[in-house]
Amino acid sequence: MWHFGNTSVRSALRLREGLIALKNSGKEGQIRGKEGDQNFRDLLGNSQVVNLGNDDSFSVGRKWRSAMEKMGFINITLKGDDKSFQDNIGKPDYVSKNGQRLIDAGDDIRGQNECFLRSLCAYYIDYEGICSPFIFTLKILNSLLEKFGDSKISMHEMALIVQCSDPKSNTDEVVNSIVRFREKRKEADSKKKFDREYYHLKAKELNKKESTFRDYADTNFRYLKATGVISSSGRGIAIVPEKLSIVKKIIQTEDVPNNNYERYKKLCLGSKLPTDNIELAVNYYNDLKTLLLERGDSFNTSEIDNKDIEQINIEIRKLEDRLFQYKQIDFAKEQKFKTKEISSYMEILLKPSSKTVKKILDEETEIEIPAGERPVYFEWIIWRAFLAMYSVKDPWKGARFKMDPADFKPVSHAPGGKADFFIELENIILVVEVTLRTSSNQEAYEGEPVRRHVAVAKEEYKNSNKKVFGLFIAISIDTNTANTFRLGEWYTKDDVKLELDIVPLTLNEFKLIFDAVIDNPSRMLLYFEEFLEKCRADSKLEAPKWKKKITHNCNSLAEKLSSHNAILA
Repeated sequence: MWHFGNTSVRSALRLREGLIALKNSGKEGQIRGKEGDQNFRDLLGNSQVVNLGNDDSFSVGRKWRSAMEKMGFINITLKGDDKSFQDNIGKPDYVSKNGQRLIDAGDDIRGQNECFLRSLCAYYIDYEGICSPFIFTLKILNSLLEKFGDSKISMHEMALIVQCSDPKSNTDEVVNSIVRFREKRKEADSKKKFDREYYHLKAKELNKKESTFRDYADTNFRYLKATGVISSSGRGIAIVPEKLSIVKKIIQTEDVPNNNYERYKKLCLGSKLPTDNIELAVNYYNDLKTLLLERGDSFNTSEIDNKDIEQINIEIRKLEDRLFQYKQIDFAKEQKFKTKEISSYMEILLKPSSKTVKKILDEETEIEIPAGERPVYFEWIIWRAFLAMYSVKDPWKGARFKMDPADFKPVSHAPGGKADFFIELENIILVVEVTLRTSSNQEAYEGEPVRRHVAVAKEEYKNSNKKVFGLFIAISIDTNTANTFRLGEWYTKDDVKLELDIVPLTLNEFKLIFDAVIDNPSRMLLYFEEFLEKCRADSKLEAPKWKKKITHNCNSLAEKLSSHNAILA
């Protein structure tokens, strides 16, 4: 079996955080060996890139270094005869050219995607001769698309067939194996039993643990999606439609390195892409224009005649941003049909875990919250809940956390200084803050920022006829936090006192309300503003009693919504 990256560093886009920590540390070139592993481990922990936990072996540092090196984001440490061209590749374990490109991409997810695409296009493995597992996979997806009109492969198909195939083998044979697998699985009386037996036989054949197949497939999916040309499709992956022309060109123009020097240099520099060529970039630009025109877009596109490749790619990025906005609108509209999935994510969040937690919803849907990514998933799922309940005109304006433009999965949480996200409704502005903090320091970390963010919004919308509410959601609400929000006071620079309307809810309370409208989430429009007003009216109570009253109000609202649902039914 082959795999990209490192199964211990599955969240590919997080590698950038590690690179930044390394670059800023002055420790480049000093992260190898027992002492180097320990130093790098401590560096990643102190930079809050990873939660170290119990790591007495310092494996965290070793595994992160390995993942960065495999992707060419740090210069490779050469051995044997290859040492002769180390100077031409670059100092070992220093951030490479493509690694620096990834750092310089900043929060631009598409820029980060491009770096991973350059990396995987340059990623070759020794499999009885060097070969590209990435281009091999693209060929399989493209072949499925051409033959059946759908490029999708499932997690099972990746685990049991694609990653177990020689990347130099005939792709038609692999596609035929996938088709036979699908036919047998379709005919099976029990798909779960069929899958279980297939994994058992494959594990016996290759002398591997059954879990290894799934671990490799999961990692491969994550790194493939990090390129931006592949996205999630149910419990599988598929080619991003607007990226199809780029995928085809990558397949057609594969440039296999002739020797190890070319191989390693290409990996550390990052492969050239079709969009580095003016003619191909223009073609892609025109493809994007066509997609926007099909949506009836009146976006004023720039003329690109006589522009250089850098300028053309800037214009391409603008069109991609515009198309992404349309996709966000589509995504927002879909959420009212995703309520059970949203509720299941909340269920996972309510079960504290430092490990990746998965839940199978049906044959086509499996959800998970990766280890170390619970905070951003918390923001993302509450945002999705409100999209399901309310019709938001411009959904991209409110969300401040970063999402993968390929599949809308969260990538990084909202930066400090502003609210996690806000929702502009018909009569109110809702400033939403979430936290996983449950200890007594919750008030210290959340009290001031939340009040400040609500105050900023109140000042911003003071000339509108919309009332500003703050909504604070946590796993549990510390009484001191509740008291801070109960008082709801903030003084401006001019010592003008602002009265703030902030309501704290536990995630369980919010889920209770959401589950009451799970079959018709838009019914919340009738009651939520009234609910917030009621909670604020009760804030004259002492904090412990106020918390209990909010819980009572949640139960009453959920009961009312459930009764209303029964009446409608």
